[in-house]
Parts: sequence; structure tokens; C-alpha cells
Amino acid sequence: MARDLTPGQLWWNYLRYEGTPGLWHTILLIPAKLGLPYGSLHVLACIAACAAVAVLVWLAPFPVAIAALLPFTYFVMYQYAVIARSYTLFPVLFFLTAAILPQARRRTYLFLLLLILMAGTAMHGAMAAAGIGVAYLIEFRADFRNRSRAEIRRHAVAGAVFVVWLLVIAALVWPPKDLSFIRLSGQDMRSVKASVVAASEQIEEALVCRPELGARPWDLRIVDMAPSALVLVLSACWFYKNSTLLYFLLPLGAVLMLSSVVYRNRWHAGVLFLIWLFAMWVTYSRAKQPTPAYMWLAWMVVLAPQIYWSAKSVTYDIGQPYSGSKAVANYLKSEGLQNSVIYGAGYEATSIQPYFPKNIFRNYHDGRNPSFWLWSTANQYPQVMPAVPPERPDVLVLSLRNDWQRDTAAQLVRSLPQAGYALVGRFDGQLYWKSSGLEAESFLVARKVSR
Repeated sequence: MARDLTPGQLWWNYLRYEGTPGLWHTILLIPAKLGLPYGSLHVLACIAACAAVAVLVWLAPFPVAIAALLPFTYFVMYQYAVIARSYTLFPVLFFLTAAILPQARRRTYLFLLLLILMAGTAMHGAMAAAGIGVAYLIEFRADFRNRSRAEIRRHAVAGAVFVVWLLVIAALVWPPKDLSFIRLSGQDMRSVKASVVAASEQIEEALVCRPELGARPWDLRIVDMAPSALVLVLSACWFYKNSTLLYFLLPLGAVLMLSSVVYRNRWHAGVLFLIWLFAMWVTYSRAKQPTPAYMWLAWMVVLAPQIYWSAKSVTYDIGQPYSGSKAVANYLKSEGLQNSVIYGAGYEATSIQPYFPKNIFRNYHDGRNPSFWLWSTANQYPQVMPAVPPERPDVLVLSLRNDWQRDTAAQLVRSLPQAGYALVGRFDGQLYWKSSGLEAESFLVARKVSR
């Protein structure tokens, strides 16, 4: 998107199809417009991850043992570092915000800037930033009479600017009517029971467990939730004792409202983990007594599975591909096929596009840019290819992500010899989540051959 669109097109027309305020996309405009290679995406993610760990190690008020282990937790080390999504900006922003909070009354505009950046990273960040901002203003107002006029005026200006920014974000990302993955209508909103289940699953994903999604008896859900519930109760006691509970409950509630009622995915749980770390950071910076035994228990319950997930993910990622897209791109380039007539099936094939300077799929926008996937119900790109197209393209690229895609691809493969095509390769990949594979990201490639 950063490569194929102008800034105006990106901000005013297409971000609403992504559901994000677009800070990450805007940062990517720089290497994209400079023509830098696709790998620069990972350089930026690495810089953000390293900056987050630097802030954590040098500025965090945690005990030494905790500060030494936190960089190896799952979201800090892998999911929000190695996986180059917009969420890679979250750890450094949450940690900097926590570090600057004790000075916020004096450095109000720096605190405001960090909240603006957090809100601009993703909608879950906007909700978290709003919750943190409200918690801060409640605390500020509690001692209102002792504030100087200059301090009150500075905070009023900062509050007004932040509210305007949230309204701008709402205008940028408000879902269009043809958005395919979410609609803000009554029939699409979750029921109260479904929202509670979704919220509990997000909390489990964030802290201790890896829950099985889907229908499960309530007694099993309660058992699954027990470790995370224990951490929540112990943490809430610690926060309440140090007058920081609002810095946990308000951003947590705001993010859960979005993720449980409107839209969520598994990796959004990392925002909840960072909110918990943020509240812990603020609490430790204010606590006048040593860490109580029950909080050491909470730390151990959280850190043990988090570090285990990191070890599993890194071990898998070193030896196995996250996606088969790079191997497909390398094959097409090595065979000189990038300028051939190529047809694709499955929006997952979009992950092949960044390895080429322009759209390579003739059945998507007639082979012209833009090459990114548009989340619109009007998008006619085929999810499956049940038969060889009448146009008889030179190359077929088929996604194998879902069972129904794999079944359809298997039927097509059986018909390839009669149609004058040969299967030339299967390129496997898998989106890894915590301790096992989450989704396949594999592809089949077939070529037209002479009789």
C-alpha cells in the first residue's frame, strides 16, 4: 500500500479498508517511495523491537530478575518484533509512556505525543491510549486546587488536541459500507455472552494460556481461565494498594470493548499484555515497599509460559518458513516468469506481490497496480480456482491456506495433465502462534507445458 499509493490516497481512501489509523503505513512510505527493498520492512521492525528492549532494560523500575526476563516474553521477543506488523511499534510506545508518566505534569506535551503515536498505530492502541489518558486526567483532577493556572491551561490544551486526534482517527478508519471483514451493524455485533467469551479468550491469550477457540463448555472455560484470573486478582490488589488501578482497568476495558464486541484476532491479545506491563511499570515506580510474595507468584505464572512460547516460536522460525510466498517469488524469478501471464487464487497470494515491483497477477486489476489486497465486498479476485481458466495463463498460483482451498486445488491438480499443465512445486509455510502452527500459508504453482 505504501508503495502503490500516494499519501493522500492512503490516508483518505484506503486506510478505512484496513481498519487502522496508519502510522505504520506512513512510516513505510519512506523506504517504499525511496525504492528500498522489501527487507527494509524488517529493518524497521527490528529497530522498534530493539528500542523497546533498550527502554525496558535501562528505564524500567522492575526488580533486576524481572527486567532481565521480560525481553524474552512472547510478544516482546517474537510476535511484536519478528512479525513485522504495525504492532511492532507498541512495546516501545507503551514503555516510553510508562517511563514519562511520573513527569507528565511537567512534560505534558511529550506525554501527549506518546499517546498520539500510540493511538495512531492501531485501533487497539487508540483505545488503550484513551484509557490511559482518562486515568491520568482523573488523577490530575483529584488534586485540581493545587494546580497552577499554567499547568491547568497546558493540560486543557493537551486534552483538546488528543480529543481532536481521536476524532480524526475515527474519520479516517470509519468502516465503509463495502468493507468485507467487519460491519458496524446490529446483526453483526456479538451477543453479551459471546462478548464475555471473547474477552476471556483475549485475556487468556495475553497472559497465561493458549485457549482453544470455538464452542467449549463453561466448566472447561473456567478451568482454562483460572491461571489468568489469579494473575488479574493478584495484580489488581497490588495496583489498588498503590493507587494505580485505573491505569490498568480503563485501558484494559477500552481495548476489550473493541476486541470482544467489534473485531479481534489472536495477536491483538499482545496489547492487553502490554497494558498489564504498563500498569506494573507505573505501580513499581510509585511503590514504597518491596515486591510482595503474591506478586512474585503472579510474575512467575505469567513469565514461565511467555518465555516457553518465545522459545518454541524462535526455534520454529529459524528452521521453517512463516510463509511460502518468498519461495514462490524466488521460483518465478529464477525461471524468468515474472512477466508471463500469471493467474492467482486466494487473497493470501498477495504476500507474493511485494517481492516484485508491480502487480504480477493478470486476473487482479488486469495485471496493473495497485497490487495490495482490498478488503471490499466488490473485490472479484477468486478465492479458489476450480478449473483452468479459459484464457489459459502461463502460470497458476493457488493458495492452500484453508481446507476448502486445498480441496479445490486438489481437484484442479488432477485435471492439470489433460489441460496441458504440470504441477511444478508446492511451497509450504505456516503462521506460527506461541507453541504450534495457527494457519497454513502454502502455495501450489502449475505451469502450461507443450503437449
